[in-house]
Amino acid sequence: MRPFSDVDLAIDAGAPLSLETLANLRDAFEASDLPYAVDLTDLTSLDVGLRARALANASCIHGPRPAR
Repeated sequence: MRPFSDVDLAIDAGAPLSLETLANLRDAFEASDLPYAVDLTDLTSLDVGLRARALANASCIHGPRPAR
């Protein structure tokens, strides 16, 4: 990774995340000891085109890969 870059993390929980859950996750990443900022997105909130572009360049780190 380049200096000052961030980690883009998209979550597909099978259903939309509540605003409270998303806020709690963002707060947890911000409070973590990770050396990078984490940009968190709920995949279910993206329009079809943006979701397809995100998934085309994605690496799945847990569970099955979401459908494009």
